[in-house]
This record gives sequence, structure tokens and C-alpha cells, in this order.
Amino acid sequence: MPNGDIEGFGLVFLEANACGKAVIGGRSGGAVDAIEDGVSGYLVDPTSPAELATRLVALLKDDRLRAELGARGQRRALNEFTWDASGARLGEIVRLASERSSCLL
Repeated sequence: MPNGDIEGFGLVFLEANACGKAVIGGRSGGAVDAIEDGVSGYLVDPTSPAELATRLVALLKDDRLRAELGARGQRRALNEFTWDASGARLGEIVRLASERSSCLL
């Protein structure tokens, strides 16, 4: 955005993936965390209309590619971005932080 603000986390991309849709997002901010480039969709240069157009046309022309990216994105969203998976990651972070802090005492 003109004021330097960026998407903090690309939730909209994960929501679309969870519904089995391939996604395209700008290679900036939270989109980079939400989209696995070439797996669940595509990351493009956010200042390049030509790159966006190329990816859009490729997806519109290729039903199989669209379906594959959507299916892989759906598996990823439903396996890696659930509350259980997020809780497990947070638990691991807390465990590691606790181990490291005890070494400092």
C-alpha cells in the first residue's frame, strides 16, 4: 500500500485453499507464508501486471493444473493451519524458549 502497510498474514489465500481453490498472490507480506509457490498456487511480483496475467492465463487454460494446485492447497490448509497444528507449533516454541531460558540462569 502507498503508506507501506502490508498484509500481515494471508488468511484469504488459506481460506481459498481450504475450499480447494488455487491462489495467486503478491510476493510480499503474509502471502509469502500462506502460499507455497508452485504447490498451492503462485506468488508473483506485486508490481508486475505481466507476471500476474501470465499466471492467471495459465490457470484459466489448464483445468488439471488448477485442480492439482487447489487439491494440494486444500491438503496443506487442512493439515498445517488448523487450531490443533497451530497449538502444537506454539507448544513447541514455548518448550524451546523454556529450555533456552533455563540455560541462562
